[in-house]
Amino acid sequence: MRIPGSLTIWAVALTAVFAGETVNVGVSKSDVFVAEPFIVTYAYAADDALETRFVPPAMRHVAVLARARRNEADTTREIFALAALSPGQIVLDGAGVNTARRRFEKDAGDRWQSKVAWTRTRFKPVTMRVKALPDGAEAVGRFVLRSGLDRNVTHPDEPVTLTVTLAGTGNVDDIAEIAPKIPGVTVVPSEPQRRYRIVGENLEANLTQRFTLVAEKSFVVPPIVLRAFDPVSKKLSLLATQPLAVRVGQATPLRENDTKETPMNVSLFFIAGTAVIAAVAGFVLGFVAARYRRRNRRERYTPDSTQARFVALLRHIDDPEARRCAEAIEKELYEGAEPPDDTWIDGVIARLESKRQVQR
Repeated sequence: MRIPGSLTIWAVALTAVFAGETVNVGVSKSDVFVAEPFIVTYAYAADDALETRFVPPAMRHVAVLARARRNEADTTREIFALAALSPGQIVLDGAGVNTARRRFEKDAGDRWQSKVAWTRTRFKPVTMRVKALPDGAEAVGRFVLRSGLDRNVTHPDEPVTLTVTLAGTGNVDDIAEIAPKIPGVTVVPSEPQRRYRIVGENLEANLTQRFTLVAEKSFVVPPIVLRAFDPVSKKLSLLATQPLAVRVGQATPLRENDTKETPMNVSLFFIAGTAVIAAVAGFVLGFVAARYRRRNRRERYTPDSTQARFVALLRHIDDPEARRCAEAIEKELYEGAEPPDDTWIDGVIARLESKRQVQR
């Protein structure tokens, strides 16, 4: 029996044919760089098989990024996206197929008996040559790096969500910390989400990570920079996002009267009197406004909702227990996890707010 279709797209194809059985192994490339994805396909077909069980190879010195199975007519394909962990030569061996077939044999009384017999067919080993990556490479492949905000206008101590995505073909498993460093801004990262999909000879990759940003003043998210090695051009490429501005609070609009000059014929006495009145009024209004802001801020952080609790915790993010509470709420909001115990979180907020009032 022949395997339907063709594997001529593979750079290497090793085939073995046994009685009533065909096995084939193909690899997309045999010369790779460290961390560069390559695709290995094990295809097998068997006549009159009751059951087949695939035995994967020993995955020594490689990382498994993705795996897929495809059934085509009477042929099964086991597909692996792998990446070498170190330079040198690696060998993938030990893969095979266990096949069960029905056989008829005569017993001691010359009567036919039905039996199920298992046989093992092995795939030929695959040899890979692996080269070292150049210094400074943080990812391997061809990617596009993007970033975006859920909003660019907020209020003091209210969170803004920054989302960073890296998409393309390649390996995103070894990317280190990409959190932006912004003076005066608390940055709380979420767990990065990595997704892979095998498409032909390529491995499509997507890395998504969200960051919660909290500040009291306007700020700018600086460009996030990543160095990716392109195994096709064999060059390092510099990927960078655009800077993103966030305005915290709302500026008081300039009134029309503020732009007019004081007439020269106004008496000095009137000017002095106006200045004294304005100073007294400004002091009173400033005192009232400060009390209002303090009262309003205390009301804002009253833990009566999940969002309010999250905001209140971010004000005390240096406290270890507050950080654990904030991470639990973040998983609930962004990852659909089970909501944490409100009693626990309210107790932490009450303790920290009480401590803050004493320090004042």
